[in-house]
Amino acid sequence: MITFNFKNVNFIDRIIIILFFLLPISIVFSRFVADAIIVLNGILFLYLVFKNKKYEYFQNLFSIIFFSWCFYLILISILSQNVLLSLESSLFYFRFGLFVLLFTHISITYSNFLKYFSIIFSLIIIIIFFDSFIQYFFNFNIFGYPYNGIKLSSFFNDEEILGSFISRTFFLPIIAYILLNKKILYENFILFIYIFATFAITIFSGERTAFFILTLNLLILAISYKNLLKKNFIYLISFILIISSLIIFDKSISNRIFYNTISEFNFKFTEDNKLDFNIFTSIHTLHYITAFKMFNDKPILGHGPKMFRDLCSTKKYRMGYYINKDDKKVWLNTNCATHPHSTYMQLFSETGIIGTLPIIILFIFCMSVITKKIFSSKFYMSNISYLCIVMIFCNLWPIMPSGNFFNNWISIIYYLPIAVFFYDNNKTKI
Repeated sequence: MITFNFKNVNFIDRIIIILFFLLPISIVFSRFVADAIIVLNGILFLYLVFKNKKYEYFQNLFSIIFFSWCFYLILISILSQNVLLSLESSLFYFRFGLFVLLFTHISITYSNFLKYFSIIFSLIIIIIFFDSFIQYFFNFNIFGYPYNGIKLSSFFNDEEILGSFISRTFFLPIIAYILLNKKILYENFILFIYIFATFAITIFSGERTAFFILTLNLLILAISYKNLLKKNFIYLISFILIISSLIIFDKSISNRIFYNTISEFNFKFTEDNKLDFNIFTSIHTLHYITAFKMFNDKPILGHGPKMFRDLCSTKKYRMGYYINKDDKKVWLNTNCATHPHSTYMQLFSETGIIGTLPIIILFIFCMSVITKKIFSSKFYMSNISYLCIVMIFCNLWPIMPSGNFFNNWISIIYYLPIAVFFYDNNKTKI
């Protein structure tokens, strides 16, 4: 293992490292650039593998399962009703597996790479914090993006994924802190400030799923590291009081996160004694019903990646009603979207039981690790690996709305903790 220094880095590795260091910035400012970095690094990694005959990177359980799964996704795309559309998601999905392997290779080769990468990621998050507070208090961020009084967006502007980004990368700055200090310091005011800022920005973003993910992350962290609560009781009480005040005094926040959520859930019996219900919202419910119908038709193989958007409007699956427009009856689809807004409903409907099984197994694995950490005093796992497990677990939590599983931006966020975990568990083996 070489101590990271550009003087000690060969030309190809230097390009790879620079691209990796640009990744945290591009995730925030450009999805296209972020995905281009993943693609370019993947090509460079394959070049290094075949040039140096380092085939051992593909001779492990992760590679065998992941690339077999990618081959399966391509196969069901070819069998789908719209081959070209489906292949848009599946044909080059293997690039995220190459991302994990390359991240592991670079992190193992250069001992300080992960530290510098996590520091850069942390600096980006800190800048987002400052920019978000500026946008909240002055109604414009440093780029002039306005705050509509309901959802804070910072540099993401109209995309409204600020909360999702902050909550799903919650532990990366803590990992940077661990790498700098070799441990988690329980009595630390900086940690309290970071948790407070993360919660505040997530609440201001108005994203209910992000608020839930962040709460779940913090809850698992507190239960897993019991000294965290004991030694920071005053910080905890202060945190609860400040966050509660923010929610109570900002009506737009309290309405969206709590009152609207409660009102949109609807479980009741109609006059003819039939159950009328909403899961999250009526729109989400229609998406889930459509996805279930699609799964019921092809439960084993599914219809193919990206096919929900193509099939939901067909006569067999569409749900909606006619409206009068310009003296004509026009059908209004109420169940159609690019995806069903649920990771598992999307995978079951598009990839079937076979395609969903690896994700379920990964979720169960993470859940078993967290359970052992909480209830077994003899269980040991490094702090970095465990925090990655918690991030993966929260990202795959089934009972919440989610984005498109095959989306390049969300895939980078999903595979990043897998890459860090894979490195931390293989750094002494490879």
